[in-house]
Amino acid sequence: MEALKIHDLTFAQFALAMVPCWGIYQTNGLDVQPSTAQWLASLWDSADKRVTISINWQDTPLKDELPPAALTYRFNDLSLQASALALGLDAGVHADLRLVAELMATRNAWFSAIDHHCGQSDELLSNDVAQDYVRLSCNWLQHPWVRVSVRRYKMEQANAKALLAKNPTAAPEMSSNPLWPSTQVIYGRCDPLTPQEEAQHQAKLDGIDYWITKFEYADKCWSSEFDIYAWEAQCDMDVANRKITGLQEIIDKQQALIREFERVIKVNKRREAEINGTDKSGRPPKLVERQEVTLKFTVRWVQSLMDTLQVSSCAKLEETICGSSQRNWSRWLSAQAVPTSKSFAILQASKITRGRYEGQPLQAVQTTPASADMLKLIRLTGVALKQSASA
Repeated sequence: MEALKIHDLTFAQFALAMVPCWGIYQTNGLDVQPSTAQWLASLWDSADKRVTISINWQDTPLKDELPPAALTYRFNDLSLQASALALGLDAGVHADLRLVAELMATRNAWFSAIDHHCGQSDELLSNDVAQDYVRLSCNWLQHPWVRVSVRRYKMEQANAKALLAKNPTAAPEMSSNPLWPSTQVIYGRCDPLTPQEEAQHQAKLDGIDYWITKFEYADKCWSSEFDIYAWEAQCDMDVANRKITGLQEIIDKQQALIREFERVIKVNKRREAEINGTDKSGRPPKLVERQEVTLKFTVRWVQSLMDTLQVSSCAKLEETICGSSQRNWSRWLSAQAVPTSKSFAILQASKITRGRYEGQPLQAVQTTPASADMLKLIRLTGVALKQSASA
């Protein structure tokens, strides 16, 4: 009978047929950034250690059907903790996180295989497989097989604790070395090497790699736990120094770019001045269009202000707004001048002395255009018209 393919298997059938292999290792998050830029931009924390769980599969006929991306999965503890809590597990226990990693890898591998099959063939999935695909897409944590696996795991853990409570083992032997007071002593026995293993070992002695590994290991033989702390601190310092070097290279490159851009800007400004001409002070010519636009909206703003405050003349505006000048209002209303950005900003803080805005600053008065927009326009214009000859 022909063996079933992955796309013929429900998720539970696939999960029972796949045997995960796992490994747990600890690393500094600063050394596993996906790119140099992200690594350099990351915050430095010598305690930022991440536990990573790697999942792959024992050799089975189904493993050969998996797409390459589904052969190995790696999860750090942060990515597993939320799912562990949702399943009622302890996010701080490595065994619980390992179970979550196995479940998540199994789900992802089955998904990848189904997606790969659908992309290569027009064959329709069976109803059970299609139903599993939808269920795992919506909330894979609620899939019956996942819930059963978690319940089975909890029962095994509870039975192990109960068995240990009934048959307590002898107290472990602790080290008598005062430098290692909390270290458990473990005895082991090595079987003698076979002739073949002895020959392989002698062959290793002739290679330089064996001696490099041996000497590196010897350098990490600690005399106390403080040696370990010092070694880890030195490793963190090495990472920090590499970051400093990388950041300094970026700074040097950016400074070189800035110098080049500034040179280009100066050349362009000089050419623009030669084309447009400048006045005696060396300032660029005033922009007539901006002056005309600002004059037009200044008139509108004063008229809107008078309508809102219900005043009929510039003299009344002077009486209504503390510190204002009838002369300025007249010039602004007649399009003879515009206020400077500094004087306009000061004017906005002036108090209203009468009417429904009494006691409030001028900037609280609703005008068209708004006072904030007028200030932006005046700043963009950057000029004030000279007084007319009649003034």
